[in-house]
Parts: sequence; C-alpha cells; structure tokens
Amino acid sequence: MEAKICDFGLSKEGPRNQQYTQIYTKAAGTNFYMCPIYHESNILRKESDVYSFGVVLFEMLSGMLAYHQKDSGDDIAYQCISYNLEERPTMDKIVESIENAMIFQKLLKPRYLIQQEESGQTIINLLGNAKAVRLRSHHDKFLYADEDQESVSQNHNGTAKNNIWIIEFVNTYLENITLIRLKSCYDKYLAASSNHFLLGMVGKKVIQTVPNRLDSSVEWEPIEKGGKVKLKTRYGNYLRANDGLLSWRNSVTHDIPHRSPTQDRIIWQIDIVDIPLQFSSSPPASC
Repeated sequence: MEAKICDFGLSKEGPRNQQYTQIYTKAAGTNFYMCPIYHESNILRKESDVYSFGVVLFEMLSGMLAYHQKDSGDDIAYQCISYNLEERPTMDKIVESIENAMIFQKLLKPRYLIQQEESGQTIINLLGNAKAVRLRSHHDKFLYADEDQESVSQNHNGTAKNNIWIIEFVNTYLENITLIRLKSCYDKYLAASSNHFLLGMVGKKVIQTVPNRLDSSVEWEPIEKGGKVKLKTRYGNYLRANDGLLSWRNSVTHDIPHRSPTQDRIIWQIDIVDIPLQFSSSPPASC
C-alpha cells in the first residue's frame, strides 16, 4: 500500500493556469493544515494549497505530525507557511523537495543505491566518482558540522548543508586500502581528536579542524559492511554515532565498540550528493 493525499470533499472549483487566483468563500479545512490567511480572510488562493503542502513536507522531513512540536525542517517548508504570499514557492519546487524528503524517509532509493544495483559496483568504487556525501547513522540522523565550526554532532534535518561533506582521496602506497578526507561546509576537515569526549568515558572527540599539515588524524578508511560503511581511523578506532543520556545524545566520537549492541553505532549509510553552489574554495562564514 502507498499513502496518498486524498479527501477532496472541501475542494473548490476555480480558474487554473493563472498567475493570480482567488475565490471568496467560507473558510473550511483541517486545523494545522489550513492556511491561517485563508482562515482569517475567507479568501482562497493557490498559495493556500501551498501552505498545506508545506505542512505535509514538515511532517515528512521530521517524522512527526503537524500538531506536535517540530525540531527540524526545511527552508522550502518554512517558505510554504509564510504569511507573506510572495515568499511561498511554486508547486514544482515543493514536488522536488517532497521527492528529496521521501528519500530521507527511505520511501525512494537514493541515486547511488540504484547505480550500485545497476552496475554491480561496491560502495567503495562508487565513492571514487563522488564529490560529496551525506553520512546517515543507524539512528537515522546525519553527520552534522556544527555552527561553531569546531564541533560535530548528529542532526535529523537531511536537507541541511551542514550535513554535506566533500570527499578528498588520499594518495597511499598501501595496496587494497582506500583513505579519504571529509571536508565540511566550513572548509574544515573531519578529524579524530586525542581528547576524550567526556571524562571517564572511552570515546574521544571528533571535530572540525584545519591542521597545520594534513596528517593521519584527518584520514579515514571506508570499510564496506552490508551495503554501508564503517569509517576507521589510522589507529584502529571507528567513527561512532551515540545516543542515550542528554550529554551523550547526538554526539559523535571515535573508539572501538566491544559490546554487540553497540556495533551498529559505527555503521553509516552513505548518500552521494552534488556539491551545493554555496560551497566555495574559501571558508564560508556560515552554511
């Protein structure tokens, strides 16, 4: 079964294919999904439908219903529910964002998985042609370059530019070993720090940094694991996505998990993406 948006009992007949449309009528619809301007003015416009689709887009991106408090979203979704009608996007842009949201919600296969199935290549081989990636943890959260331009965490918002990491391949004389560097939107490298994340805890910090020289702390070996990857440091630790207590939740560390229940925390799904136009050769002030 496939979920569909339906129930057109309150739909109105009006002009189509016109830049400006409006119908004077008694406002009717479902709370949370109905455009507040339509509700207050009793004037139905095509932008009123855009608002409702924006709410649906928020639900798809966050995995929560409209009447629950949201902690993630997308710029397009915010534009859809703007009080300024001119800021609301076209339906074409909404459809594109919904398709992306369906990928994030695992309703559609990412492009790289389709390519892998069609070509029979391994993920490591596909990475050879990739310019940028998103890394999704087993918590269904993305590796996120924090705004302080130093910390690294996990974030649900799959469309955030902070989740995109540019790949650089390391020249190595070691056979059958691929080494990569990952650069954030702040033009800083994902690095395995030698400092502990919390006092008394095993995991060590993973940070964004620009080292004086490109050493082994910013080099990661992708190891394929059931269609996903583990990222191993040159010292044998693995990039790990944590959960649990508030101070530990959404954190990213590197260590060697010894218990079976924690093995999934070092496995990451890779989404191959295009480099956004906002990325440049010089470090941006913000993403």
